Amino acid sequence: MEACNLSDNYSKLKKAGFQLLGVSGDTVKKQKNFHSKFAFPYDLIADENRDIIEKFGVWQEKKRLEKPIWEL
Repeated sequence: MEACNLSDNYSKLKKAGFQLLGVSGDTVKKQKNFHSKFAFPYDLIADENRDIIEKFGVWQEKKRLEKPIWEL
């Protein structure tokens, strides 16, 4: 999971001058639960309208079990 990898390396990234923010198309409630469950040292943003996600061009169609899905 990408978020856990970033969390594991957070101090190195921060020391190198990076500021981390997690962004997801999930609801605020889901983001809060996810943040609490894994105790991330950085903030998570619920981008339900996908405004931020689309501006960065990371919303992509992928295939899972031969069905098209949209995800980061």
